[in-house]
Amino acid sequence: MKKSRKGTKKRSFASTFLKLAVVCVAVYVAFSLVSLQIELAEKRQTLSKLEEQKQQLMLSNEEKKELIEKSDQDEFVEQIAREYFDFAYPDEQIYIDISGS
Repeated sequence: MKKSRKGTKKRSFASTFLKLAVVCVAVYVAFSLVSLQIELAEKRQTLSKLEEQKQQLMLSNEEKKELIEKSDQDEFVEQIAREYFDFAYPDEQIYIDISGS
C-alpha cells in the first residue's frame, strides 16, 4: 500500500499554520502584557501624586476649619484677604523677602 503524499503535505501545512498561529497569539499576549504593565506603572504614579495632593488639601482644609472655629469673623476675613488676595491696610507697608531663604 502506498501512502499518499498529498495527505502528508496537508498535515504538514496545517501543522505549520497551527504553530505559526500559536506563536502569533503568544507574541500578541506578551506585547499586551508588557503594554499593560507600563500603563499600570503610569497609573500608579498618577495615583500617588493625586493622593499627595489630596493629603495637602486635607491639611489645608483642616487649617481653615481651625481658623474658622478659633477666630471671629473679622480676623478670619483679614487673614484670607492677606494670604490669598495680598490685601493690606492703606497705611501699612509690606516687605517681601526676595532672597529665597
